Amino acid sequence: MKKLSIILIVQNDEATIRQVIRSTRCLNPHEVIVLAKQSMDGSVLIAKEEGCIVKIENGEETAHELRMKITRMCKGDAFLYLDSDYMISEKQVKQFVQPLLFSHCDVVLNKWDEAFQHDFGRFEVMWSRVLHDMCNKPHYTNAYLSPPYAFTKEVYSQLSSAACTNPLALFVELQTNSFRTSHHLSITTFGEGKFAPGAFENKRAEYKERYKELLDNYIAKTEAVSKAMNRTDAYQPYENISKGWGKLSSFYKGKQLSVVIPVKNEVKTLQEVIKEVRKLEPLEVIVIVNGSTDESEQIAKNMGAKTIVYKNALGHDVGRTIGAEVAKGDIILFVDGDFSIKAYDLYPFARAIADGLDVALNKSEDEKSLSHSVQAWKFLLNEMNDRGDLWMSSLTAVPHAISKQAINKIGAHILSSPPMAMLKCFQNQLSIASVHDVNVNKQNRFRFHEYLPTNVINSTAELIIKEYMRAFYLS
Repeated sequence: MKKLSIILIVQNDEATIRQVIRSTRCLNPHEVIVLAKQSMDGSVLIAKEEGCIVKIENGEETAHELRMKITRMCKGDAFLYLDSDYMISEKQVKQFVQPLLFSHCDVVLNKWDEAFQHDFGRFEVMWSRVLHDMCNKPHYTNAYLSPPYAFTKEVYSQLSSAACTNPLALFVELQTNSFRTSHHLSITTFGEGKFAPGAFENKRAEYKERYKELLDNYIAKTEAVSKAMNRTDAYQPYENISKGWGKLSSFYKGKQLSVVIPVKNEVKTLQEVIKEVRKLEPLEVIVIVNGSTDESEQIAKNMGAKTIVYKNALGHDVGRTIGAEVAKGDIILFVDGDFSIKAYDLYPFARAIADGLDVALNKSEDEKSLSHSVQAWKFLLNEMNDRGDLWMSSLTAVPHAISKQAINKIGAHILSSPPMAMLKCFQNQLSIASVHDVNVNKQNRFRFHEYLPTNVINSTAELIIKEYMRAFYLS
């Protein structure tokens, strides 16, 4: 069995440190090293009474930097990192570290069983998921590496200087090197320990800065993301337009509505889609037939839609740009042709624009969606632009509505890349809100959960993620 060194960072933890130290005695540690950081209470005295090696540190180094620094002084073959302000039971701490001590693995990380049902937890889960995807690893652990975690002396000897100063860099090295990693046990730590008003807000700012720095470095190296994506040249000019019919409506405070529906082989659903949007009294229904080989074009024309036909398929979401450019209404409502949404679920989006909003989004606040990679990128783009209140709402999902005035500001061409369009909306300080909840995941043929992790996603999901990366990098 390996000799174990236990490392504790202490800062005014006299209420808990004795119990924490005693809970580790079942491991027969070779040493327990306590590093007291600006501790003004009796923590140091208690640690000495319990037979620990005590070091005093009054500098400005972070807890992670101190853990890695003190590890250099340890004499064990394996290192276990714990917090001193909350208890982990003897049984749990023993189960947690045993695989490492008996050489069944090189690294032990704390397993996350489910998404946290609170604001900071959601924030942390999203960042962690994206970082796991970056490493092409399943999302099992907290990427910020909050204790407990453990690894061998051999692992420590291979860490870079960056890993010893940044917990995220440490996580990446633990994931991408050939270390044997175990995440066999879940130990609840969030919300344990001392309560400090404002601590989560301070952590959030720190995490945001560190995560973005790391992801920016990764994204900058991703050639497919760094290249500009201009997919709007392919559809000029409009060669095949059939005029449809519409009506002037009194629903929208004197404004008029255009509905844009991109379709590709939607013969089974298109008629019902147009039937529902007609109830909204649109000035026009614009159907962009995007390389269809079925009867979608004829259905659109028979239903009185303005029909724009492209025999060859255009890029993903280019139909939105086309529809926005030809639309004459003051309000542009975007839906898809592959599933029908009732008029009463579409009306709130158009009405919000009539009431003065620039962008009306579909609400996406389902906690179960936290496990989806694409949803994580949506959340983080909002977060990085100080709109965490939007959760995972985005221009990627339909239905949504935009004022014609707002489209003129950001440029209709940008709508073919919804993440970039979202960024432009933020940069132009447009008024944006998620106004109504329509569960499209149950209806849409594209299912995010079928394409995880990123190394097995299909080309459409991969394109969406890369566009989010580009928008994220430019934000």
